Amino acid sequence: MIRSAAAALIICVTMSVPVKAAGEARTNDAAATTAAVATTAAVDETVTPAPTLTISAPSGREWLASRRRPVALPGLYASFAALQMFDVYSTQRAISDGAREVNPMMKNVVGNRAAFWTVKAAATVAPMLAAEKLWKRNKLAAIVMMAASNGVMAAVAAHNASVLKSQR
Repeated sequence: MIRSAAAALIICVTMSVPVKAAGEARTNDAAATTAAVATTAAVDETVTPAPTLTISAPSGREWLASRRRPVALPGLYASFAALQMFDVYSTQRAISDGAREVNPMMKNVVGNRAAFWTVKAAATVAPMLAAEKLWKRNKLAAIVMMAASNGVMAAVAAHNASVLKSQR
């Protein structure tokens, strides 16, 4: 189970890297295209330049900066997923050792492994999707929401750890 948690944590952390790289590549492509057009126009002066289209949009850096997610979010996502996985592991371990589920919403779910994993996967992804939608309007609110979600899951994980410790 520890290997699975470590693998999930590594996957969550590395999933944020391609997003940054894709944004940088897009900016570099635009700069290369602009340089190529300028070079072509300077070399061949006999060609009549095409009419220019003026677009009143933010510069590439401004646009990219407005689209970049806060640095804290990928780390909060990874820790939230790790806490959820620990909750699944510790809950199943405690129940197999004779404990009972005290969360009334999960009592009927923990007995079925597939349903339990499905519910926990949805409970992991839902706050992340909400934070992704929220950061476009309010970056601080997205960070606060994920920090609060992590806090709740940390409390659940601490409780589960104490139950496991008391069973030994």
